[in-house]
Amino acid sequence: MNEARRPRRHLSGSGPGIGPPAVADMVGQKRLYWVFTGLLAALMAGSASRQVFDYAWAVESFARLGYPAWLIHPLSVAKLLGVAAVVTGVSPFLKNLAYAGFFYHLSLALSFHVAVGDGPDMMVGAAAGLALLAGSFHLDRGCRSVSENS
Repeated sequence: MNEARRPRRHLSGSGPGIGPPAVADMVGQKRLYWVFTGLLAALMAGSASRQVFDYAWAVESFARLGYPAWLIHPLSVAKLLGVAAVVTGVSPFLKNLAYAGFFYHLSLALSFHVAVGDGPDMMVGAAAGLALLAGSFHLDRGCRSVSENS
């Protein structure tokens, strides 16, 4: 019963010289946010550029999924504007609008791939995009709430 209690270590691994656990957690959360957001931005920008630069593939893909070909360029522009809004974070309203647009786009893409009977190899992009979107959105909310409370 006379055991000396060992000091508790915080789960973030913060120790002497690193700073308070809340600061260390915030730094880790921001890094993780940028990993998710960077991968999401790369996925969306890559998708938009492929639709523009490989137009024949895009027309065939859109037709197979039931989309009209005229939708390719406006969708590509919207994706690039959404990436800019999420990465720069200039306006919280535009950032939320971009997150919503990405959610609708990726959800519909995944559901259309399922509806037309595509295999898992065709669905992985939309499913990965939804996972990255969820991570980026959740971590963005966490970073915002901590910075607003400080």
